[in-house]
Amino acid sequence: MTLMKLRLATNDFELSILFGISQKMVSKNFLTWINFMFYQLSEINFWPTKQAVSDTMPMQFKKNIFHQHELLSTLLNFQYKNPLT
Repeated sequence: MTLMKLRLATNDFELSILFGISQKMVSKNFLTWINFMFYQLSEINFWPTKQAVSDTMPMQFKKNIFHQHELLSTLLNFQYKNPLT
């Protein structure tokens, strides 16, 4: 039910009819599972350390790392005018 709500963006009313439970139960069930998934998935380290990235980087990237850093800093410092203002 939680995955259906997240993936299909179904509302509580639709899910309550589909599963034969009240809207309040759908809401409680959804929040319970979201909290459970948060606590379980928050223990996973999604980002490797800088050393791990450096150790597994292909040699071609290591040779051009200075140029890539220069390009990235140039792109990040690029000033643009907001078209909405």
